[in-house]
Amino acid sequence: MYRYTVNFWDELKNEPATDSGLVGGSTYGEAANRVVDYYGQKNVVDISLYEVESVLCDDELADMNTGE
Repeated sequence: MYRYTVNFWDELKNEPATDSGLVGGSTYGEAANRVVDYYGQKNVVDISLYEVESVLCDDELADMNTGE
């Protein structure tokens, strides 16, 4: 599992946007491809990915959401 942050062009709002979340994949490449497929190759500006531990408790997920 990988945590991602993606900067992309939001076609609905017609402006740049940022989103983050979790994506599955057996490799960084597979996870990155899933994010690009989801947001659209022509819309993605950049992506950051990092592998997360195999067990995440709710507190850790909450910390990720608040940026701590």
